[in-house]
Amino acid sequence: MARKKSSPPKRSRKFLLYGAALAILAAGALGAYAYLNRDLPADTHTSDTPSPAPGRTEKSEGSSFTVPDSVPQGAIKNYTLVTENEQYKIRHDEQSDSYIITLYAIINNPSQYDMYRDQLREYKQNALDYLKTEKKVDTSKANITYEPAEATDL
Repeated sequence: MARKKSSPPKRSRKFLLYGAALAILAAGALGAYAYLNRDLPADTHTSDTPSPAPGRTEKSEGSSFTVPDSVPQGAIKNYTLVTENEQYKIRHDEQSDSYIITLYAIINNPSQYDMYRDQLREYKQNALDYLKTEKKVDTSKANITYEPAEATDL
């Protein structure tokens, strides 16, 4: 009488399936890594020391950053950040003793233009109130520029 061949235990089948799945995932990850790094020069894969960024270091609003050499000298102004919140940002240019107020009013479509102008007006007034009360700036005499420019006449 011939012996009946038994099927492999269920446990070894699970390990086989898990092993195959793990191998497929590893191959996919390796392929993705190779694809994403395909355009990098060969020396970037082995170098531990980052090469210096081309350009020069500039400073504004308390942060330093690299600017390409193609950007003209003096194009980056060193503003002092006075304050920023969800309604506005106020910067001070010490060289000209002027303020730049950026208002964060939102418009999503043309039908909201009146609401947008109301929001600009409100945010502008809040920014001016901040300068008057917190920084003791005489806003009637101060040189103030608004972004967007349409807030100037509100």
